[in-house]
Amino acid sequence: MDYGVILYFDIDNSNTINELRKKVCNNDVNSHTIDAGIKPHITLASFETEI
Repeated sequence: MDYGVILYFDIDNSNTINELRKKVCNNDVNSHTIDAGIKPHITLASFETEI
């Protein structure tokens, strides 16, 4: 199984980050996170286990 510990931002900060991401993507930077609908976040840990 895949596990992750992720922190999400409040709505005001998420909106600010999304605006910045859009500006960056307008300068020919990969827009994968926006296209995939990934919300702004900080990943503290990510790992797999065998079950």
